Amino acid sequence: MSPTTKAQRRARDRMAHTGEKYTTALRAVLAEHPSVPGDRVNLQITEPLFDPFDAKADDAVDLVWPTGLLVPSRPPSICYLDLLHWVGLAKAANGHPDGERYELALVAARDAKAAGAAVFPLSGSHYMEIAKIQNRRHRADLAAIMEELSEFVSLTARSVIMRLELESAFDAHLGVFLPALGPLPLLGMGVNHSVGVMDDISYSADPRDRGQEARRLRALGFLNLLLSNQRSEFERTVLRGPQDDPTESSLLKRGWDPRAAVKVAGERLAREEELVEILDADPKWRKGRLRDVISARELTHEALDLFTLARMRRGAGFEKIFDDRPQIRQFVRGMPSMEVAIEMKTRYHRSRSSKWDVNTIFDIDAMSVSVPYCDAVVTERHAADTLNRAHVGGKMHTAIMASPGEMAEWFGTLS
Repeated sequence: MSPTTKAQRRARDRMAHTGEKYTTALRAVLAEHPSVPGDRVNLQITEPLFDPFDAKADDAVDLVWPTGLLVPSRPPSICYLDLLHWVGLAKAANGHPDGERYELALVAARDAKAAGAAVFPLSGSHYMEIAKIQNRRHRADLAAIMEELSEFVSLTARSVIMRLELESAFDAHLGVFLPALGPLPLLGMGVNHSVGVMDDISYSADPRDRGQEARRLRALGFLNLLLSNQRSEFERTVLRGPQDDPTESSLLKRGWDPRAAVKVAGERLAREEELVEILDADPKWRKGRLRDVISARELTHEALDLFTLARMRRGAGFEKIFDDRPQIRQFVRGMPSMEVAIEMKTRYHRSRSSKWDVNTIFDIDAMSVSVPYCDAVVTERHAADTLNRAHVGGKMHTAIMASPGEMAEWFGTLS
C-alpha cells in the first residue's frame, strides 16, 4: 500500500465516524500524522492536492515547448506509424492477402518519400516491440519496409525529451532562464538515437551513475568506427534480429536478452495495475480529479530523477517551487510529452473495462513523443479515438488517424 493511500484510508475512516467532508478529514489526518510511516515526503498542504469527490471540469494548461530540442524545418513532414501499420505495409509490399487494404497507403507513402515530402521515423518503442517477434521471416519482411521508408531515421528517446521539457518548464515557472541544454536533435540515426545515446549530447551524465558515461562512450566509439555501409548493415541487423539458430545461440551466450525491454515495461505495467486495484476499491476516484492523480504519479514514477537533476541545477529546494495546486498542474501538464501520457492514462483508467498490457505501455511512450513533435501519427484505433476525443491533435497541430484509408489520403496530399 502506498503512503498516500494510507492517508486517504485514514481520512475515509475518519469520515465514517465524524461525518466530515473528505477535504476536512484529510486535513485532520495529515495534521495528526504529518509524516506517515514509510513516506519519503512530509506532506504539508494548504489545500487538498487530490479530492476524489471534486468532479469539476479539469483546468486547461498552457504548453511549454522545450527550447533545447532541435526540431527540423518543414517540409518534409514527420509521419509516425504505429507498428500495427508498419506490419500492414509490410504485408502489402510482399503481396500478402491481408495487405490489400494497405496497398494505396504504401503507394502514397513511397511517393511522399520519393518527393522529399515526408520522413517516416522509427522510435524506441518500435525496436522494443519488434524484439518480441519470433517468426524470423515476418521480422525480416517488416525490417525491409521499415528500412525502405525510414532509412533508419529515428525519433529521440522519451527520456531525452522529458529532460529538455523539464528544463523549459522550470524556466517558465521560476522566471529564471538558465542556458538551455542542447540543442539536441529530435531526429537522428538508428537505434542508439532512439534510446538517447547520441554523439552531440551536450550535458553530463547522471552523476549518481558513474558507469553511465563510460557505457555511452563505448557505444558511440563502436558506432563511430563504422563506415557508412557498415553502419547501415548494423542498423539492418538490429531490426531483422538473428536470422539463424547459430547466430541467435551465440548472441544469447554473450548476454543478449531480446526481452530486456519487455521486462522493464512489465515493471511499469505493474504500477498501472496497482492503480487499477486502488480505483476498483474506491470507484469515486474515477469520477473526480483522476487527472491530478495521474499527473502526480507520472511525475513521480517516470520523471522524478530528471526532475531532481533540473531542480539541483537551479539550487532550488522542493518547498520553494510550488505554492498551490494550479502551479503544480501547470508545471507537470505543461510539458507536451507528459500531457499526452497523462491524457491517455487518465482516459484509460477512467474506464473500469480498460485492459492493460505491455503493449499499452509501449504505445503510450510512442504517442508521448510522436504526437507533440510529429505532423501526422497513425496509430491503433483506441489510441487515436482517445486522443482525438480529448482534442489533443488539434491542441498540438498533429493529424491523428487510425486507418490505412486515412493514411493514404493524408500522405497523398504531400506529394
